[in-house]
Amino acid sequence: MEPTIIGEIPRNAKEVTRVSISEFKGKKYVDIRVWFKSENGDYAPGKKGIAIATENLEQLKKLIQKSEDYLGNTDVSGAR
Repeated sequence: MEPTIIGEIPRNAKEVTRVSISEFKGKKYVDIRVWFKSENGDYAPGKKGIAIATENLEQLKKLIQKSEDYLGNTDVSGAR
């Protein structure tokens, strides 16, 4: 299975954080990885990233929600 790109978040002029769905040894993963623009202008995967098994997505969504809740109740200095 070829990875399916879900979306990208620009980091700077030469890097994006790409979210994709991939498969390894018959198991599907959500891959969140930094991609960099190579000399020929194409993007290539970097070493920075994480692959999360699909059975852990619900837990990840809960942690992201907790992060949003925390940030919504915190000022810039980090005080609550």
